[in-house]
Amino acid sequence: MRKQKALLLPQVKNRDPDNLLYCTIRDFETKKIVARRVLCGIFFPVSHRGTVDVVFYPTENQTGAFYLPALSVEGKSVGAQYSVKLNEVWQTGFTTGTRDDVSFISTCGGPASTAEIVRLLGNLEGKLVKGGVFWLTECPLINTAMIVTSSYTGAVKAKQVVRHRFTLRSGARLVFRKHFVNDRDRNGERISQLVAEFAVTRVVPKIHFQAVIDDLDDLLLLASFAMRRRCVCTGWSYFDENGTLTHFYRRNLALPPEGRIDLQSCLISMQTFPKFLRSVYPRFLGSSHKELVRSAIYNLTNDGGTLENSFLRVFAGLESVLLHVARSNGRSGRPRHLEDAFKFFQRFHPVNLVDLWPMVDSSGGTSLAEIRNRLIHGEYLSEKSTRALVFAELNLRWIVERMLLSVLGWHIMGTHVTPSFLSHIAMYQWTASRKMI
Repeated sequence: MRKQKALLLPQVKNRDPDNLLYCTIRDFETKKIVARRVLCGIFFPVSHRGTVDVVFYPTENQTGAFYLPALSVEGKSVGAQYSVKLNEVWQTGFTTGTRDDVSFISTCGGPASTAEIVRLLGNLEGKLVKGGVFWLTECPLINTAMIVTSSYTGAVKAKQVVRHRFTLRSGARLVFRKHFVNDRDRNGERISQLVAEFAVTRVVPKIHFQAVIDDLDDLLLLASFAMRRRCVCTGWSYFDENGTLTHFYRRNLALPPEGRIDLQSCLISMQTFPKFLRSVYPRFLGSSHKELVRSAIYNLTNDGGTLENSFLRVFAGLESVLLHVARSNGRSGRPRHLEDAFKFFQRFHPVNLVDLWPMVDSSGGTSLAEIRNRLIHGEYLSEKSTRALVFAELNLRWIVERMLLSVLGWHIMGTHVTPSFLSHIAMYQWTASRKMI
């Protein structure tokens, strides 16, 4: 048995690492081994949004591996009861030098894009997924109302009043809940995080678990459309038939911004949201060319960028919807003219858009298509035109939302994109703005 040596390590991140292992380091691009038995400290996040950070403690002979920008890390504990795999670790590089005639090597490290941790509770890892938890970002439309009581001893009891359930196509039965962490927010409130606990209703081998993830991503995509902000799965944990526990942290995606969401700003109300999901989810899964519907929703729900970029992004979503309907009904290739594609769409989905800024008709002022062409060619917008663009961008969003609702088989009545609901919003009065751009 190898003799263990005591090591004195510098403290980083103001806390000790959650795990300290000797790991094999690979070049992320080529997968070639570049160093063995590198001491690594791994820091796991407290919240669903936190990063998985790796700190390397290389020896002088191992420093050559850390000239690479992206690394993969693999390691096991003594007895192989615990293993980690981290991919695409973007490390910052190390520093070497001499101080008071003593040579030193600084630590280096960075965040991992994905991390998988496996804990064996028996002698062998199982092959079947039995159940677990998905970690999700915020979605106020998923009603997880509960009664929380705190004791003078510090104990907290939470009783869920509403249980939102859903079954994925792959057979995973979801129950949405709030899990509480030990940290508190700036108001002293205990932090809660949205999760979907799941149990399988049919055999799910681990090698086919990605199909469950894909189904969940599609469900969350539709939830994002209903909420008008993205909701994503940031990771999961599951156990197998032998009790082995696997954690997977998913950090290779852009997270939506944090902050409370006004339910009145969502497209679908909380009351109708469960029925909405049960109706549109199977229709979406059964549709052809669904990647174009995904693209349209991504463009609608992505955040960030300038007003001009936002307009062009939503317009790209509109074109995805038009192309989806064209290809689903036997048309190949891309339509040459937007007006023709729009008329073809209306043959199958006669959506009423007469109350919104015209798409192609320029008889009474600038059309949305003309604005798109001017932005693409880099035309400068004056301050007055920029204010008008705010009205145009929001009208374009409402148009794409109505079109997508029709494609998904959901009537606009009862949603927050009906003429009666929009009449209370200033940007709905677009007539004057149309002549300012």
